[in-house]
Amino acid sequence: MKKIILFSIYTFFTIQSFGQIKVTTLMNILKMNYNQFENYSLENGWTLDKVENSKNYEGVVYTKGSGSKKEFITLYKKYFNEGNHVEFQTSNKEHYILFKNEIIKNGFKLKKTETKENIIRYTYTKNVNIYLDIEMGILQIPPYVNQNKYGGWEIYLTQKFNKEKLILDTPQ
Repeated sequence: MKKIILFSIYTFFTIQSFGQIKVTTLMNILKMNYNQFENYSLENGWTLDKVENSKNYEGVVYTKGSGSKKEFITLYKKYFNEGNHVEFQTSNKEHYILFKNEIIKNGFKLKKTETKENIIRYTYTKNVNIYLDIEMGILQIPPYVNQNKYGGWEIYLTQKFNKEKLILDTPQ
């Protein structure tokens, strides 16, 4: 009987954590090419939403869930003049809390907090080339559309280009 209960608890927590985005996940995605990102996304239950191309950015967007539980993950290989960029958007409080608890554990330090247009933005840095921004407020799901607004979080991990040396510290 104890084995069945322990197995049930283990299965529950395994299913609950399957596919959740972590800080280390975003750091690994940041280093991926589009083919690797596609493989990761499909293997983890994400669905291709769209490909974005413009003068200032190019990226691939995947989604998971629906309605207010819909989440987005985007890999940009060109993002204005910033460098590689990953965005994760969620209105799932549990996913956000797990993610936020990992930030400090992975070597990020809070650099600044600012408020603007009903949004609170936290900026964390890891080294001179890596920074993580979290915006908390009313999100437009899908992004940039004036319908389906939910309270939630947008998480941005960006690797700035350093022409002399490209540094990305990923915890092992």
